[in-house]
Amino acid sequence: MKQLFVITILCFLFNCERKVTTLNKKVDIGVENIKQNLSFDFSIIERDKDNRPLKVEIDIKNNDQVIQKINYNPGFWLDKDFKINQKKYFGTNLPLEEGIETYHNLIIADFNFDGLEDFAILYDSGGNGGSFYSYYFQNETCKFNLDKNFPLNEGYFPKEINKNNKTITISNPIGCCKIETTIFQLKDNWKIISSKEENMNNDSPNGIWKTNCGSSLGSLTIKNKNASLVVLFNQIYIDMEEVKRYDFENGIAYKLKQIPEDLGSYGIKLDWSEYTNEKPIAYVKTVDENTLKFYWYGFYNNKTKKREMTECQFNQEQNISNEEIILKKCDE
Repeated sequence: MKQLFVITILCFLFNCERKVTTLNKKVDIGVENIKQNLSFDFSIIERDKDNRPLKVEIDIKNNDQVIQKINYNPGFWLDKDFKINQKKYFGTNLPLEEGIETYHNLIIADFNFDGLEDFAILYDSGGNGGSFYSYYFQNETCKFNLDKNFPLNEGYFPKEINKNNKTITISNPIGCCKIETTIFQLKDNWKIISSKEENMNNDSPNGIWKTNCGSSLGSLTIKNKNASLVVLFNQIYIDMEEVKRYDFENGIAYKLKQIPEDLGSYGIKLDWSEYTNEKPIAYVKTVDENTLKFYWYGFYNNKTKKREMTECQFNQEQNISNEEIILKKCDE
């Protein structure tokens, strides 16, 4: 039986409303005068020997009538269930936040500066360099097509999209110790206008980090390659160590270092022997010397192959779930 995941996008021309819907969660983008009512149906039609999606059919419908079919062949997906994890940048002022440890598999943006929504869909889950995407561009009849001349096809997601200069910028690691940054510009065609290599930064954001230096109960303490975290106040305090650095985005992934000794009545009941593995449980990005972006994934259970404790003290303090958390550096 086909697995079906539906994303509904209400597209429009000129002054019309656009909406993106993923698994019944609506994200509004625009204003009025609906001229098209498009929906995207994703169906897995073939899997590889490891049960990962090998061939996918994308049916694009207008008022339930199929107006376009796309046969999509992802390169390599770690997600066997083909779950759609969407992010929308079109029509917003949100900074691009796609990275190695934190990325989305369906991204709505305008990649060719024509004022129409385009989408990038995950092509390959990638490795140390990050994920790769296929890019589909919308035309004036709300149909989407690949552009063989787009320089990022089956490649990285941009670090920056500048609509004023019509440029896109990518940054990716080279070997162990360098970062390459390339800027493409669209005039008549896409051209590389800048490319440079830089040495990676091996500094650590040492210090004590909290959501609020005066009142926060949660804290992250970083010292070189080690870190300690208050996962849940009065219950779970853990030590972590670096798994991998992603210096091109000033990011560090951490894993659980050992079974913690400082546990409350709730924390002691957790399956710690299955949590001590190589899977990252937290990720930080350095914004500046006084600001970090923190991402908590939760403990990975080797037995069940699932994440547990996917919210931490910081989530409670900022009243958000599964999103980036802003931390400030505090005096010791």
